[in-house]
Amino acid sequence: MNKTLFPSLTGETPNHKVKSIQFFKSGENRKTVCTYKLSDASLAIIADGFGHEIILIPNDTIKIASIKEDISNKKPLPWTRSFTFSGPNRYIHSLFDSLAYCTGDVKMDMVNPNGKTIDEYLKVVDDRYADRLKYLDKYCKKYGIPPSISNLVRSEIYSAYVKDITFLQSFQLMSKSSNDLRYLLTPRIDFNKLKTKNFLKTVSALQSIYEYLLYLKTPFKVTDFYDKTRFMNVYDLIKENYNSNLRDDLLTWHMGRFISAGYSSYIDAHMSTYKIDCKDEKSISYIDSLFKVKKALSKLTYKDVISMVVKDLDDKPLVLKDSFNHKPTLIDCWASWCKPCLGEFPFSKQLEEEFKGKINFIYLSFDKSSTAWKAKAKELNIVSNTYHIPDNFDSGFAGYFKINTIPRYILIDSNGDLVSNDAPRPSDPKLKEMFDSLLNSGAY
Repeated sequence: MNKTLFPSLTGETPNHKVKSIQFFKSGENRKTVCTYKLSDASLAIIADGFGHEIILIPNDTIKIASIKEDISNKKPLPWTRSFTFSGPNRYIHSLFDSLAYCTGDVKMDMVNPNGKTIDEYLKVVDDRYADRLKYLDKYCKKYGIPPSISNLVRSEIYSAYVKDITFLQSFQLMSKSSNDLRYLLTPRIDFNKLKTKNFLKTVSALQSIYEYLLYLKTPFKVTDFYDKTRFMNVYDLIKENYNSNLRDDLLTWHMGRFISAGYSSYIDAHMSTYKIDCKDEKSISYIDSLFKVKKALSKLTYKDVISMVVKDLDDKPLVLKDSFNHKPTLIDCWASWCKPCLGEFPFSKQLEEEFKGKINFIYLSFDKSSTAWKAKAKELNIVSNTYHIPDNFDSGFAGYFKINTIPRYILIDSNGDLVSNDAPRPSDPKLKEMFDSLLNSGAY
């Protein structure tokens, strides 16, 4: 089970060696038995929605019964079915599910910074981390969980804590604010813990490490987040502190993060160095392909991107500019999984009603899954002027407007000309002022 930490980056999934797979059927009941070769206790995900996290133990037998999740349970959980475990280690296997029911899913449930000051946000994060550790200690004492297992879970909880803290960086990027938060993070995060064997087994290890490295030496500035200095600082940090497969994974993640932000000449100049430093041929091939695509997209014009084809809820193709209807148009770039996006919808709907017939609202989904987009759009009653953009963040549209985070709002006048490629959010009164100014100008 000792595979690369981030295989999905190159489009692969872990292919752990299976000793045997057997299928049994008796009436309506079905049973599958999978046997894996395992040398050490490891964390694993059983795919179901975002997946149940469990602990695998060498020479152990895990028996799992799957039942449909109780929808009356108001606490949001990352899976659609509940699992019940049996066998001598059942309390070990159900540990993460128990944590999720009581404190939120460790691998997926992020604290939402919306409406909180930095101090308020950090207090919520600190308190949840302390509550999880307290819950873990009580659970382990009650069910006799061995230290080797509890320490592994403790590392996973710490990984989630690091991810929660560093999420402030992404949130600031979305909200266009700039703060150097290193003085808050340094006393909370122990860099040495991010190098331990147990930490490197955690599900979110790579993401947690990388987000922290982005903070470590470079002050946060929205205006030049993806600049050469930040790129080189983080690249050198990775080389100095990590080696072998982990270094390859981190360097590949780093290259992919900055390339996805748009074509830059300093990345172009550094590609040859990366191909020497990284020893994994599949990662190199992925980065090389991604870079060539982004370089080609950098040559697109505004006319090109508004002439791209999108699809409506019935999967019918439509040229994006044909949906503008010769009116000033606000393009709302969102996704079903984006909490800040969803939080803006009530304000969008209010403005849409207020400027009915005058301003055209288009809801452009960046979901990878069109099924998830359709379900959320129907749930929110966004059934008109709602479209799905192929290739989402890898699309020419995202590349041209440098869309790396959402929500993003793009304002266009009645002639189809660009007014703002980063308009205020609907909750910001400045957007309404822009609407009024646009309607009172000759552009309307």
